Amino acid sequence: MQGWIKLHRKILDNELWYDVSTFRLFTFLLLKAAHKDGVKVNGHVLKQGQYIRSYRLLAHDLSYKEGRGLKQYSTSTVKRCSAKLIENGMITVDETELGTLFTIINYASYQHLSNEEEETQNGTKNVNRTNPERSPNNNKNVRIKELGVVDTREENNHSQIQSDGAPVTENKVSPEVERRKNKLAECFIKVRGSGVYLKNDELFAIEKAVEMDVPIEMLMTWVEEIVLEHNSKWPYDKVQNFKFCVRSLNKRYHEHKNQNIVQFGSQKPKTKESISERMARLKREGRIPMGGEGS
Repeated sequence: MQGWIKLHRKILDNELWYDVSTFRLFTFLLLKAAHKDGVKVNGHVLKQGQYIRSYRLLAHDLSYKEGRGLKQYSTSTVKRCSAKLIENGMITVDETELGTLFTIINYASYQHLSNEEEETQNGTKNVNRTNPERSPNNNKNVRIKELGVVDTREENNHSQIQSDGAPVTENKVSPEVERRKNKLAECFIKVRGSGVYLKNDELFAIEKAVEMDVPIEMLMTWVEEIVLEHNSKWPYDKVQNFKFCVRSLNKRYHEHKNQNIVQFGSQKPKTKESISERMARLKREGRIPMGGEGS
């Protein structure tokens, strides 16, 4: 297999970058996936973005050098890495008679080649323009697409096209909103106590949660209390998805906003008076005689 693939620089900011084995597996699948429909492997016709291989052979493919020898992942490690990619919406997996069929989700959106960049069968490129017309930027082998979170938007401020053909305008996220999202995500992952990835539906729920008009520290405290309270009651059914927190967060948010609101015509409820406070007040009002005085 010849040619090159496109890889987004933002992979450096994704959690996948810090998981070496999972990153290597995803990169290997990108390199090996069929670049167009109709590629045949052992009689099996692949579609664009697909690759067929057994976990055992993948473990061998991902061998790495340590010291003077080669080390190899176990098949269970490869399956665990594959499960992370599935969980993050980056690939799908199907079992076949010839092996495991891996399909890279949205492969075409960030590996699509223009007519000027498509390779011929002998591995060379079709050049339809003269050399002066080609700038260094045209030769970059980097596609600005984020691999960690499935997102098929183009990197410009113009209208985009969804899969159904409807135009979409990219939403700009302020640094403050991004900061709140990251802190809340990190808080939930920490209190959950398992895994380092969040699904797309969790990321969306977190994005909605940080819209609440309260300090991010308060939101984080609420999330910690919700998760810890549930886990203490149900230790065998612990919270795994941020969406579990949404209803309780909304309830706490409304209680917080309404706690100081008094309806028109009504009085703010008085705090309950303790016995000692009541005795002291009655003495001040002269309703209880002071001890030690004669009659």
